[in-house]
Amino acid sequence: MATMICKVCGGHLQMDSSGEYSTCDSCGTQYTVETMRNMLQALSEVVLNVKGIATVDSLIRRARLLCEDGEFSEAQEIIEQALSIDPEIGEIYLIALMADRSCNSEEQLVEFSCSILSENSNFQKALRFGDETLSRRLECYDKQVRENIAMKPYKAALAETILNNDNSDACSQNQVRWKVLHVSNNYALAITENCVALMPYNQQRKSITWEHCTLRKWLNTEYYNSLPVEIRTRVVEVENSNPDLKKYKTFGGNNTHDKVFLLSIQEIKRYFGSDSERIAKYEGADRFWWLRSPGIGQDYAAAIDAVGHGSTAYNDGAGGVRPALWINLDV
Repeated sequence: MATMICKVCGGHLQMDSSGEYSTCDSCGTQYTVETMRNMLQALSEVVLNVKGIATVDSLIRRARLLCEDGEFSEAQEIIEQALSIDPEIGEIYLIALMADRSCNSEEQLVEFSCSILSENSNFQKALRFGDETLSRRLECYDKQVRENIAMKPYKAALAETILNNDNSDACSQNQVRWKVLHVSNNYALAITENCVALMPYNQQRKSITWEHCTLRKWLNTEYYNSLPVEIRTRVVEVENSNPDLKKYKTFGGNNTHDKVFLLSIQEIKRYFGSDSERIAKYEGADRFWWLRSPGIGQDYAAAIDAVGHGSTAYNDGAGGVRPALWINLDV
């Protein structure tokens, strides 16, 4: 048996050779086996409580990392575990708000939010249970979101005017129309309303990621160069994250720097409210269209099917292409 501490003087307890009692090697106090058992049980409960507190901290860190990686469903599961241990920690609700709004960081709460933060129950609980520092951050985020929302209609209209100018080469030649998905400061994210082509994700069916697929190369060279100069001069090269699809253990690949790209699974969840909003056509018929995320295998890619549901397909199949890009509204 492990050495235990005397409750009287703090000396070490040594078990008698008979196994019936222990004696303190300092003051001589004797403890029966039953008393020793009770002392051990009390010690175990203390250890469990300490582990419980540590587990909350580790769960918070894990949930935040999952959000950074774009694994928002998994983050929600970890958040629920943390709340079951202690439901009154403000940071847990902040991370829940990030997961709910598909944000990789706190700063993206401002960048990606399309509704007032303070109307969200997770925001309210984060404010209620958070310390003064957290409360100040939350109030600052809410103020910035309110300012962005107030300006969004004007900036979205400006972006659509730039992209869908009836006098542009794009409209006169191939009738490409753009849909603005999001406005952040003086930048707008847009996607074509329908598919501009039917192409494979990669020319050959093989294990590949967005970084190296042939469709990415086509979008950032031939398609980009075909854009009207009025649009091309405003396009902003961005760094895109490419999270793994953990459910199927498929690798998303490295971050990429793209001028034109496909949306990811996470961006679909963030910017499209319903399946019907995701439906796209090619030459008048509803078609499935590619996302840049990996599919159920490394030789698959994620997609949106003809009725707007999330799907996956072999990467050498002919899928619809809906280019997406960010433009600078100030140029």
